[in-house]
Amino acid sequence: MDSVQCGTDENAKKGKTHELLCQEYLVQTDQVVYRVRPKDDKHSVLLPIGQNVQFRLDKNKMLLQVEGFDNKEREYVIMSIKPRGDSAAADASPAHLNHLQ
Repeated sequence: MDSVQCGTDENAKKGKTHELLCQEYLVQTDQVVYRVRPKDDKHSVLLPIGQNVQFRLDKNKMLLQVEGFDNKEREYVIMSIKPRGDSAAADASPAHLNHLQ
């Protein structure tokens, strides 16, 4: 998980601006790496990192559930998708497990 800049907030009364940070996670399968952000930043939950997850894709969103966390399915926006480059790590990981980073 990383905190990434996702906009700015202007305080009109004080004339100041500051960066807004969003949570961004990596979800790795045996062949693909997804970068995702919570759809609802105001009510997002910090997910445990390094856990196995189950997910399904629906257009440009990922519906994700962390195994053994709270059994809730949460909606994430897919920011990018790329093929996984480290084939040695992919070979060491069972194909049915997906990992959250």
